[in-house]
Amino acid sequence: MARIKGFSFSEGNHKMGRVGSFSVMPGITCAHCNECYKDCYSRKMIAYRKTVRQAYEDNTKALMIDHRYDEFVKAACMFIDYNEYKLFRINVSGDFFSFDYLNACCEIAKRNPDVKFLAFTKQYEIVGEALELGLIPSNFNIVFSAWNTLIPENKDSVAVAYFDDGEHEDLIDPKATVCDGNCQKCKKCFYLGKGESVRFKAH
Repeated sequence: MARIKGFSFSEGNHKMGRVGSFSVMPGITCAHCNECYKDCYSRKMIAYRKTVRQAYEDNTKALMIDHRYDEFVKAACMFIDYNEYKLFRINVSGDFFSFDYLNACCEIAKRNPDVKFLAFTKQYEIVGEALELGLIPSNFNIVFSAWNTLIPENKDSVAVAYFDDGEHEDLIDPKATVCDGNCQKCKKCFYLGKGESVRFKAH
């Protein structure tokens, strides 16, 4: 973890490779938390990684409670520029809990046009409003997460990621690309287009 202006950023990991990221707390920032609580990867991870939990809690407080959005944008841009990232992921944990937070993430992407940004979301309404207003830049790919019976109504006009628990095959797009877990080689989610989808098997 790297800390800038009180915000914590991840410098990458074994699975993702050289991809920077920023996260907030799961649960409190998520829509439809009841649907995915049992299988939430982030919730399980922070239960045994105390330093990561503290970092996510600090990030969440700074934005959700203290509304330090301008500082967040500056800190993120400094982190990206210093490390010369070409790929950056928003919300490895957590989600867009407010329109202001999403707008700040869009501003970061706008200030870094040569960087490709990625986020997964179940905050359909917040992201949908931003899409209608044309606020999301072309280098920011936001993929709508479908979790069993929770599926975005406009799934044919957005990129979709399906959670495959082995019990809801009929709800998953049969054309969805099956993730093989090799994020370092694939990077497909960063470029998933409208009407395209990916399937993540439960593990």
